[in-house]
Amino acid sequence: MATVTGALLCAGTALFLLLCAGTALFLLLCALIEVLHTRRLTRSGVRTEGTVIANVPLRVDDGPARIPVIAFADQQGRRVEFRPRMRGRGMGLPTGATVPVVHPPGRPRQARVLTRRHMAGPAVALTLGAAAFLGVAAVIVAG
Repeated sequence: MATVTGALLCAGTALFLLLCAGTALFLLLCALIEVLHTRRLTRSGVRTEGTVIANVPLRVDDGPARIPVIAFADQQGRRVEFRPRMRGRGMGLPTGATVPVVHPPGRPRQARVLTRRHMAGPAVALTLGAAAFLGVAAVIVAG
């Protein structure tokens, strides 16, 4: 009985290790794709300036968490509004502020705030998540 229980425990641990390592690799792949997209966007994207027109609550019950809404005119002069992908501490933008914006040619709805924090933030967050999963995998292997 103890041997069967030990084998199940080892199989469960191996499965958890594979799950952690697989998740880490997936997050690293997503981070790489994000870096390549950001690089392409900064090199060949359409640059313009936008204005922070509002800071809306993330959800009604979230309290002080707010997301900036940025408006800019695309190449045809149409008004486009978007909310930055990066959110959290240090990512806020004051209402009325003018911010640099970049978007893929012909796709203004995919705009991003052109600051180091907003451009690099998603890749950094994905990489940190991958490091956390790799850390758990390392503890499993060492333990």
